[in-house]
Amino acid sequence: MKKNLLAILVWVLLLPTQLKAQTPYVPAVKELVTEKVATRYVYAYPENISKINVVQRQGKRWIEVGLKGNTWSGFGVGLNRTNLIPLRQNGALQFYVRGSKGGETTTVCFIMDKGMKEDEKYYLVTEVPLTNYAKVTIQWQLVTIPLSDFPENGYHHDDATDSKITGVFKWDRVLEFGGNHSPAEGAECELFFSSIRVIPSYDKKAVRKARSKALGD
Repeated sequence: MKKNLLAILVWVLLLPTQLKAQTPYVPAVKELVTEKVATRYVYAYPENISKINVVQRQGKRWIEVGLKGNTWSGFGVGLNRTNLIPLRQNGALQFYVRGSKGGETTTVCFIMDKGMKEDEKYYLVTEVPLTNYAKVTIQWQLVTIPLSDFPENGYHHDDATDSKITGVFKWDRVLEFGGNHSPAEGAECELFFSSIRVIPSYDKKAVRKARSKALGD
């Protein structure tokens, strides 16, 4: 009888550990720029032509980006360097966006921090076109971009040679969120971003539907 009671007691004591071992690990949401998490720094190029501001009002935070529409331009938002490897396979970048006129275009990118290793010599960029996932309007809309859609290789533009240097993008060294705009008609491209975060899972059917709508399929 005593042996049975002892066995039951041991089983009860070990149960939380067993349940913990059987529970699959689910990464937490990574808030990049939200009401709770501020930017480390911001910039836009060409310098003194494009502009970027972080606005805080009534407990809300958003980013205003004014790019030079008819030339190469872009912006970057400094983050607390973060590891997105646990979210790379099943997670997604998610944010709200709107334009000042509608129809604005840009890529959406992550920028990798440099390091001491040979393959960490450059701030590599991995990006996808925003227009693959949403048609920008003057109304706020939620955009979801699977992390798996971002290219495995990133690039760095070498101004000295006007060429691209490529390399494997390291998702444990994500330093910035940003975007790049290629020359188009119109002198201005004004965009607004808010609630930028990475979520551990997403509705694949809804993303496919949004992509089809954005691409006009």
